[in-house]
Amino acid sequence: MDLLQSVRKSGSRGGVNFSWDAVKTDTQRENYLGHSLMAPVGRWQKGKDLNWYAKADDADKTPEERAELARTARKEELRKVKEAEEDAMAKALGLPVPDRENANLVPIEDAVSQKKINEALREVLKDEEEDEEGAKLGLKGTDARRSRSRSRGHERERRPAEDRRREKRKHRSPNMNPNPPITPGNEWKNALRAIIVRCEETIVKSRVQNGGVADRDLEVCENAIKVVCQQEIENVLVFITTQVPASQERTTEGIRVATAKYEAALEMRRQEVERVEKERAAEQMRAEKRVFEDMLASEVQKFKDRYHPIMATNEIKLKEHDEQIERLRDEQKKSDTEHTQLSEIHQRVLADHHRITSENLLLVSEKEQLKDDYHTLVSEHQQLVDEHRLLQQHYWHSEQQLADLQLQGEME
Repeated sequence: MDLLQSVRKSGSRGGVNFSWDAVKTDTQRENYLGHSLMAPVGRWQKGKDLNWYAKADDADKTPEERAELARTARKEELRKVKEAEEDAMAKALGLPVPDRENANLVPIEDAVSQKKINEALREVLKDEEEDEEGAKLGLKGTDARRSRSRSRGHERERRPAEDRRREKRKHRSPNMNPNPPITPGNEWKNALRAIIVRCEETIVKSRVQNGGVADRDLEVCENAIKVVCQQEIENVLVFITTQVPASQERTTEGIRVATAKYEAALEMRRQEVERVEKERAAEQMRAEKRVFEDMLASEVQKFKDRYHPIMATNEIKLKEHDEQIERLRDEQKKSDTEHTQLSEIHQRVLADHHRITSENLLLVSEKEQLKDDYHTLVSEHQQLVDEHRLLQQHYWHSEQQLADLQLQGEME
């Protein structure tokens, strides 16, 4: 392929017959100054993805994997929002905010790993249940799950899981239970959820009994219990009972935390009781005030009945005086209305004047801007004309050089 052929004929390297395949197969491709991904140059570009920078991070994943990642991100976002709401509720109730940076409280995001853990727990629980059933029947260990043949003609079957359990039993202390019960955290969580449901039912029943009026003392207590139970649900993972007692420090710390929570709940309860007592005292004072006002009104009515003739005359005079005052007020209102209307008209006229003035200034500025743009376009046009003339001279000069080179090549 002659790369200069199109330049000689039409002055362009492209055209309707242009093809990148012809460029890639040309023998002089490495001497061509242009570079393109459609025609790579050099051995380092062979067998490599040159469009790697334009691909997304999950381009190599399947649509199912991308959808799973999106669902996981959505669940994580909802979990964080829920944690923030729970922390705000606990802070508003005066409860300690749980530590969210503890790695033991972070849920396992990988569903496959969580599935394997659940399967292992179910298998262990199944083995323990079988051991307990065997113990009830008078058997021990794996004897409860299968029968062994003690005859000379049969050999005992070996199982890896049973051998591992047997080795563990050998190293245990004689006074330890060989089958410690394993209690999954879901049972404890279900119990806490049942407590939360009972608290909500108690609040609903209280409102129904009180005719829709909320019992603040009861609802504050029940909501505090709900928040504490929800925190426990988030903190419980799996509880395994062992024969190793807790350390004195951990026991003391647990007692201290429980005491602090109990004291915080009592303090909140005490504050709520004080608030209710204050409201009751205020309501009692308002009731006494209403009784005093009723007594005063009755005494005033008795006084009016006693001095009714004089008060009737005075009331007639007062009524006439009030009518005169009302007429004067109506006239004043009319005059004020007229003055307001005139003021609004004046304001509208001023606003129109300012708007017209601003529009005139804007038109003048636009006119000046158009003049500047016109002069700029004229100068740019002149520059383009000069550049075109200069490029034309360079083009003629390059054609002359090419013709000289061809003539020199032909002469040689």
